Amino acid sequence: MILMQRVDVPRRKDALSSIKLNKTVAPQLEGINDDVVLHDAETGEVVAAQIVMPALNDVGRELARHLRFAKLPWTDPNGTLTKNERLSGIGANTIAVGYTAPNKMYKRYAAKLAPVHIEAKPTGDLLYKVVESLWTTFQEILPEQAAAHDELTRSQLHSDWLLQDTPFSSGIINDNAVLPYHKDAGNIKDAWSMMLVLRRDVDGGCLHVPEYDSTFAVPDLSGLFFCGQRLPHGVTPLIRRSRNAYRYSIVYYTKAMLRDCGSAADELRRAQIAATVRAAK
Repeated sequence: MILMQRVDVPRRKDALSSIKLNKTVAPQLEGINDDVVLHDAETGEVVAAQIVMPALNDVGRELARHLRFAKLPWTDPNGTLTKNERLSGIGANTIAVGYTAPNKMYKRYAAKLAPVHIEAKPTGDLLYKVVESLWTTFQEILPEQAAAHDELTRSQLHSDWLLQDTPFSSGIINDNAVLPYHKDAGNIKDAWSMMLVLRRDVDGGCLHVPEYDSTFAVPDLSGLFFCGQRLPHGVTPLIRRSRNAYRYSIVYYTKAMLRDCGSAADELRRAQIAATVRAAK
């Protein structure tokens, strides 16, 4: 049995009045380093949980090495990005994980596996191990919330779009990203997110939840579990202490747009039909 410290915090209903989502950046704040479950002081509802996961040490170290040195499909490897559609204009260097939904704007006519799992399979395999470990931990520390998430997502998505038989379909890797306050767009309503943080020689980069005036330090190899679609959150400024400093966050969630997809075989047929129609034009 995993022992977690319980912290009850009142919700500050006016906390978002001075915050413009996707624009306002969190200030420099000290975060909680402990294994902790944050509860709403009035309702008792679980808001978020943070736990360091030493069992992921080997996988985490290897994944960090891949993210630093392997040739991977980053969106902005040269630091020139000014817009990222995923977060309504927030620029960030990212890698898509898991399954991506159809999107005609990008000429993606069927659900498909993200390029990292095809072009960099060893890295993709590590990401599968991470989602499995995070899901196991989620079930252990927050069994009620995990069960509710499991039922909610499996009732809406075909199992072909779930990663490693977990109730999570997709994810994103953020590279040293100081993200302004935002909600995770596009997730199934009331579904949870799971995040693993890998860091070295970096101060700051905490996750601040303004409605509860709470900041998670997200130390190296820490997992964070919360409803990112419902709860505004932002990342505090980073201070690098060496040339080799890094902070990666790997976030898993369940995409709402995948609800409209049939099986993998159905999606393959859809893609083939779309290709035939395009070729005939």
